[in-house]
Amino acid sequence: MTNSTTRRVLSVMIAAATVMSLAACGGASSAKDDKTIEFWDPYPQKTADSTWQAFVEKCAPSGYTIKRVGYAQSDLLNNLTTAVKANNAPEIALIDNPKMPTAVDAGLVTDIKAAGVDVSGYDENIEGPGIVDGVQYGISYGSNALGLYYNPTVLEKAGVDPASITDWNSLNAAIEKVVNAGFKGITFAGISGEEGTFQFLPWFWGAGGKLSDASGSTAEKDALDLVSNWVKQGWAPKSVATDNQSAAWDLFLTGEYGFSENGSWQAESAADEGYEMIPIPSKDGGVAPVPTGGEFITIPMQKNMSDVPHVF
Repeated sequence: MTNSTTRRVLSVMIAAATVMSLAACGGASSAKDDKTIEFWDPYPQKTADSTWQAFVEKCAPSGYTIKRVGYAQSDLLNNLTTAVKANNAPEIALIDNPKMPTAVDAGLVTDIKAAGVDVSGYDENIEGPGIVDGVQYGISYGSNALGLYYNPTVLEKAGVDPASITDWNSLNAAIEKVVNAGFKGITFAGISGEEGTFQFLPWFWGAGGKLSDASGSTAEKDALDLVSNWVKQGWAPKSVATDNQSAAWDLFLTGEYGFSENGSWQAESAADEGYEMIPIPSKDGGVAPVPTGGEFITIPMQKNMSDVPHVF
């Protein structure tokens, strides 16, 4: 989405959440300032002087201010569970798309269409994780994808032209040149769970794999051989088995590596360091398919929320 579209989505959601929250309180006094909108996101690395902070604050309705709180991805849902039980939930929470069904099952978020949010006109595949049993509980304000970041300084010293990387063989040749030049090869997240799966899929799909026939397939073996051989040859760190995407990126930020498989959410950080990105190559050439991800804007449940009528 463009910045203007993202701001529109955020602004509408925040406005709807504010009215819902005030209506749920029934006009009674609250521990919260009625002119302050609490906004939780999974970006603790985005500090008070970040462009994200400024972007969110500009979405506040007239007469309101936004109090933004960043939690680690793994902590946000736990804190939201506690807050909802204590009737102290924020007006808006950004929840990672794989965690949406859990949030819905736990009764942490509410039907955003009932709040008056226009949910028409969005891509159904991207919005899919926010819809549970036909009810939409969140809106994606953007879509994450994966790419192959590289350090131009390292590649130049190693004599590698990033444009030459078009398939797995040329990628391996490039990584080998980088290592032979005295640098480290590639970082990626191989941790068990959603993040490791997210980063494995481009290699699996790039080898012609299908999720309907994954286990034991030739594509699975080829993709596993590719990434495991990087570790066996010392081209990737042994820590990939426990590295999530943030940890893998932190290693790349040391400037010691030539490549890093990581997401579009690192683009700002990459630009600051002068890093660039190319598509992840398929095994035999071309661009590998990549999964989409991202967070959903949700309206957490407030006390007596079930008694609140449509507000728009």
